[in-house]
Amino acid sequence: MKTLTERYLEYYTPLVQEFIQRLDSLTIPAIKEMPEPFLPLFGKDYEQSALRIIFIGQDTRWWWDLREFIEAEKTSPGSKLRERLDQFRKRPFTQWGKTRNTFWGFVMMTIAALHGRKDWGLMKTGAMVEILNSIGWGNANAIELFKSSARKTGVKDDFWNQVRFAGEPLNRFQHVAQALEPRVAILLHKGLNPAKYFGEYRLERVSVQDGITHYRLPQVQVDVFHVPHPST
Repeated sequence: MKTLTERYLEYYTPLVQEFIQRLDSLTIPAIKEMPEPFLPLFGKDYEQSALRIIFIGQDTRWWWDLREFIEAEKTSPGSKLRERLDQFRKRPFTQWGKTRNTFWGFVMMTIAALHGRKDWGLMKTGAMVEILNSIGWGNANAIELFKSSARKTGVKDDFWNQVRFAGEPLNRFQHVAQALEPRVAILLHKGLNPAKYFGEYRLERVSVQDGITHYRLPQVQVDVFHVPHPST
């Protein structure tokens, strides 16, 4: 039987190739660090986790280099996917969440609490590796919003809009569900349109309490909790 990592690579590699093909008619400007597509990632123990939980934000605030991504994926399809997966599994995100009011601070606090731990700050010093290895990370936008970091590179907004349009088919929970098979998804994107993001599935609202909306996706047996971003 194939591992989840193998199935993930098989699933996303064709989607990446389709994304690159949609950019073929564009002239990519020689600008460094225009962010590449962000695709869901997961720890090495995620597949065996009883929770199988993924945290989903709005977008990244810079994500490597678009030109390098395209070149590498044309030469060796799936290579950047595997590289990003390997990088995530080294847990660099433990240094990205200084407080609970940041995305990664909130994620670490939440996952620690779900495992009965209150001292989530220890995760930043190498503790609770087994917990950190069990989570997944996604974003509702595969291509960053122009204001997030792309504009700082000097790229024109009209060009970036075309890149975002090419990446639009990747912005679906359907891909997360099929490639990562989560049991729980926590959405930390206040402005998300759930009906659009979960468009392929029936979205049943279970409850609303303290600003948290609990949905159920019966077709894929996933519980979804829509939580405002912790900094808002």
